[in-house]
Amino acid sequence: MKVWDKAQNILRADFTEIIRFEVEGTPLVSVDFDGDGQVDIADFLLFVEVFGTQSEQENFDPKFDLDGNGIIGIPDFLIFVNAYGKPVTG
Repeated sequence: MKVWDKAQNILRADFTEIIRFEVEGTPLVSVDFDGDGQVDIADFLLFVEVFGTQSEQENFDPKFDLDGNGIIGIPDFLIFVNAYGKPVTG
């Protein structure tokens, strides 16, 4: 990324910005994959079976694609971890 001043002089060409965030609240999608009312190890084991799959693969299951990007990856895992150990509400 390049940043210019008003005279079009490059002020900075390369930099990294670290953003810290914390996820709060109830996920909009259910992470209680087995439907027992609790997000627990059974749900984790189901998640692990499809981790790393993409929408074009046969074993892809969209209920595990928690961020809806077509890949079951780290962002989905982070959503799952945030709900782990909590009872399902609603």
